[in-house]
Amino acid sequence: MLRWSLSSPTTTITITIIFFISLHHTTSLPSHASLSSCNNTNFNCGTISNLSYPFTGGDRPSFCGPPQFHLNCQNGIPELNISSVSYRVLQFNSLTRSLTLARLDLWNETCTNQYINSSFDGTSFSYGLGNRNLTLYYGCKPTSVFTEKPHNLFYCDSNGYKNNSYSLIGPFPLDPILSFVECDE
Repeated sequence: MLRWSLSSPTTTITITIIFFISLHHTTSLPSHASLSSCNNTNFNCGTISNLSYPFTGGDRPSFCGPPQFHLNCQNGIPELNISSVSYRVLQFNSLTRSLTLARLDLWNETCTNQYINSSFDGTSFSYGLGNRNLTLYYGCKPTSVFTEKPHNLFYCDSNGYKNNSYSLIGPFPLDPILSFVECDE
């Protein structure tokens, strides 16, 4: 039978470590911080309202959730930054715990001057049911292989020239277009 005594060196070390860890966590909050304020504040911006944990931003202090869920409110539009890419928050469903997002730089225009790859951190975010990956290819060289215009072809102007671009839906790279087309971005 193993017995622990409060005076044993192992117990003293364990209690000391637990004390310092708990001291670090309580002292790492801002001096004015109170965890009860997390229960009393919600994030509100435009049509998105009453967001609580894990979200922070607006009136909701940063210590009320993880940093990857920090929201900004820009002109009544809620925004979330994931891996240095800004997304417009279109909808939040608290029952399914799901967000509907749109890339901010592609919100009004499919063509862009800055080509940024975006992907989601699988530990914090994942695609919901029924959603698929969308990949956009820009600056593609025209080809005469096609007898009719592909359904996923669109055009973007770049330096006064009309460039072919393609949208591909689904896992990368299932679309046979990639075997015929060469794209820059």
